[in-house]
Amino acid sequence: MIGIIFNIIAPVAIVILFGYIGVKLNFFPKEGVPYVTKFVHSFSVPLLLFNAVRQIDFAESYDPKILAGYFLPLLIVFGIGIFSARRFGKGPQASVVLGFCAIFANSVYIGLPVSERAFGVDSLMINFVILSVHAPFCYVLGAISIQLARPDPVKWSSTVTNIFKDLVQNPLIIGTSLGAMVNLLGIELPEVLDDSIHMLAQAALPVALFSLGGVLTGLKIKGEVLQIASIVALRMALHPALVLITTLYIFRLEIFIVQSMVLIAAIPTGTNGFIFAALYKREEEMAASIVFVATLLSLFTLPIWLVIINQL
Repeated sequence: MIGIIFNIIAPVAIVILFGYIGVKLNFFPKEGVPYVTKFVHSFSVPLLLFNAVRQIDFAESYDPKILAGYFLPLLIVFGIGIFSARRFGKGPQASVVLGFCAIFANSVYIGLPVSERAFGVDSLMINFVILSVHAPFCYVLGAISIQLARPDPVKWSSTVTNIFKDLVQNPLIIGTSLGAMVNLLGIELPEVLDDSIHMLAQAALPVALFSLGGVLTGLKIKGEVLQIASIVALRMALHPALVLITTLYIFRLEIFIVQSMVLIAAIPTGTNGFIFAALYKREEEMAASIVFVATLLSLFTLPIWLVIINQL
């Protein structure tokens, strides 16, 4: 356990801490954090995904068992998250937002660096397969669910239009889609362009972790403690447990794939949970609290999951 913490989790946590302390002590201006985050979200990470997806063997990597092993448990967690929020007295749309916070993991900022340190660069192909589906799946699921939870009649034409706009304007989805297009068409990029993309992609993970630390300085724990704890538990305990069961015992995937998928499922809630809450103006403070608490607790829960999956 100690070795896992120091060799895998600690370097990731320290880079986040650098960002947190740097902004907190004003070594790095708080006003600059959104610009760094914008660089990561709009340029560096999309290029990282583009670079990865254009090299994926689609026939081999997009195994239906892999997708089902991750996303079927995610649907279960989403449903339980909504039910839990309703039990705590939340309204229908607020419950959908909290259910969304239970399923949208910080797969890029934390998932990629932790997976790389835990299992090596080769294991990241599983991450990229999940990532390429994760954002569109979760946003479409969340948007449809929150429309169904509306008290007034649903205007499906505007709902579909809004979902489509959100997806086609999302830089992560653009990067993934362009990578898939280049892959399928067999396009060879000029070496100078290839090198430039590679340089920007290499900046993605450390800069993302640093910016995450800066973002956390603005988040506070507000809202009902038990409600926050229940969503965090669904995200970092139930989802990985269900993924472990489905991938190992139902679909019987290879152990190295099971290990990668369980670790991805154990990643804390990402800032998209707060973004989704702000988009629909529901439970914004609680969503921010969930992101903050989940990120801090992951320093303890991720080593536990690493120990469990290393025993497989």
